[in-house]
Amino acid sequence: MYDSTLLQVLREQLKDSSPTERQYALDRVSDLAPLDAVNLIIPLLQDKDENVCIEAIACLRDLRDPAAITYLIDIDETTLSQRCQENALAALSGFTGPEVRSCLLRTLTSLQTSNIARMKIAIQLWRYVDEEVIEVLKDLVLNDNDRNVRSHAADSLELLFRVLKCPPEWTSFWNKVFEDPEIG
Repeated sequence: MYDSTLLQVLREQLKDSSPTERQYALDRVSDLAPLDAVNLIIPLLQDKDENVCIEAIACLRDLRDPAAITYLIDIDETTLSQRCQENALAALSGFTGPEVRSCLLRTLTSLQTSNIARMKIAIQLWRYVDEEVIEVLKDLVLNDNDRNVRSHAADSLELLFRVLKCPPEWTSFWNKVFEDPEIG
């Protein structure tokens, strides 16, 4: 258990003029995990220093508080920073739910989404066993221009294939995948 003095010191460090001190404070908040920690972190998601923003995202990921979901989705959808978006998508891997699923699928359709972000999405989609996600993953495997995205989408589909007890109607799809020299 921690005392209120320690928490007060961390609050002050989160407002420090030094980006490094703010990052250290975020790391400590992540370790300490005080009640209502998400509210301590939220202001730093808009920090002018990109590294502080990324550390705040990592802190939200570590805390795994469902109150963070909305803020992580907002970062994904509104940030101009590719690194912040990629880290927000990675942080969303700690959560599941309809709003996370919708965010992942929406982000895939954006032309501004990087290969790394699409890969992070493909890695997570196995958690959603529904026809739309399966079709999106199949499309990624067969058509994405990045080998890593295709490979991770294939991994997610392979798990879903097993969960669904190896549907025979997937045979022609897997035959196409096996012909791909980079994945098959």
